[in-house]
Amino acid sequence: MSAGSRQLSHEASRRELTKKRLLEAAVPVIGRKGGMQARIEEICGAARVSRGTFYNYFNDMNEFYSCLWNMLTMAQTALIESALGEVEGNIERLRVAMACYLEKARRDTAWGWAMVNLAVDGLVESDDAFFSVQNMIERGMESGEFRISDVQAGCDIVVGACLTGMLTILKNPSGSASSSIVTEMLLRALNTSPDGLIKPAKAITTG
Repeated sequence: MSAGSRQLSHEASRRELTKKRLLEAAVPVIGRKGGMQARIEEICGAARVSRGTFYNYFNDMNEFYSCLWNMLTMAQTALIESALGEVEGNIERLRVAMACYLEKARRDTAWGWAMVNLAVDGLVESDDAFFSVQNMIERGMESGEFRISDVQAGCDIVVGACLTGMLTILKNPSGSASSSIVTEMLLRALNTSPDGLIKPAKAITTG
């Protein structure tokens, strides 16, 4: 590798680290009640960079929020996909996925608040997690596990229940809400057969 190539590689690496620092610093800033009211200056202050540096990496806050959403969901989606590897049946797969998200929010409240806050901007429909839900709903409808007539309505039910369940847990961490209760209500909304409601949510380590 030439000296010029090494310098370019070093510069690219430095830029990626700075971008990552901005995104990671934003999690506790956005990840709180009312976090979407946070200003660029707060995020820059948490990352210890200037406002000008922020705009070297992001055109505006919308682009920043999109990148932050992708960062927050990427690792979680990969973990869920791994957990679902040997799980059979769309009811059980949905149960495990819901438990992963809800328990992650319970243990990591900054992550949970950030997810809930960012979802208000409609980012939830742009990532792999949403399409995984859509695939589960489609397969479950085809197999008769989910007795609903519209895929989009099923996705709305799942995403809405997940976000609402996360919000309930975040607002009252010591309350009675649990992933198993929320998931059971969700499965009832999807009109699953009684047999699909018997098994409790599987405990999954979500990091």
